[in-house]
Amino acid sequence: MNAQDIPTTVVLGKTSIGSNGVFKLEIRVNTEPGYELTKEERRACYDAEKLLEEAFMRARLARDPKAAERATAERSELIGCFPDPIFVETIPNGYCPNYCCAHLPWFVVTTRKGRVTIGWRKRVIQISWDECVAAPAEELFPTEDVTKSGRMIHAWSTEKAQEYVATLLR
Repeated sequence: MNAQDIPTTVVLGKTSIGSNGVFKLEIRVNTEPGYELTKEERRACYDAEKLLEEAFMRARLARDPKAAERATAERSELIGCFPDPIFVETIPNGYCPNYCCAHLPWFVVTTRKGRVTIGWRKRVIQISWDECVAAPAEELFPTEDVTKSGRMIHAWSTEKAQEYVATLLR
């Protein structure tokens, strides 16, 4: 018997098209004619699809020169908000843990006032300073009309992030 003679059922077919390329997957299982897959069997296929796509796309992005360039530029831009960083620690992306953002980490920057976490969150830069001797956001930035809570603020541009960091470090 040849592989093409084995009866199979397509359980799942998926195609993703995005800025990170195309991912197409089809999961087939060997079944007897008329066999109905159980909910658990279908769930196993969906779980496998998620794992395969995540692993494949992470591997693809790891060797993509444009993704590496973007990560380097983003790191330089974010760390550039700090005039005299003492130490910079790279941490996983604090907003999105998926493959699409895995190459774009956040940073914990140690300054003379303490540790500040900075990273892109969609279209804003999130700056938080829980481990810093600076006042809360409402006190430091009372007139800024942006998301702020406790010791966290969102900056809508690199220039604003630089301004907020400068205020924090005063």
